[in-house]
Amino acid sequence: MDCPVCLSLRCKSTIFCLLQMLRDRFKEFARDTESIGQERVAAVNEVCDRLIGSGHSDAAVIAEWKDTINELWADLLEMIDTRTQMLAASYELFKFYNDCKELLERIRVRLFCCCCLN
Repeated sequence: MDCPVCLSLRCKSTIFCLLQMLRDRFKEFARDTESIGQERVAAVNEVCDRLIGSGHSDAAVIAEWKDTINELWADLLEMIDTRTQMLAASYELFKFYNDCKELLERIRVRLFCCCCLN
């Protein structure tokens, strides 16, 4: 059976690993979404431009839809960027708290050892 200190360290390590994994997977998701999405938005814009250029009877509606798609794409990219920043901040905050706890534990061990020697 593991002692509470070992369990505590394993738990911190597991949380830290999960946070790293979440951050890495989101980076991959963001990269894939941005590259594939950019291709698709560009393709839609090209089709819209051709339809509008050819004098389509619904050119005004097509232009509105094109603008809407471009606005939604920009919103999605902004949300991805915001989420990336939030994950990075969470990672740094957890790392800071974890480092502080480890340092405090080292100080306690040294104080305990010094007290035992006296």
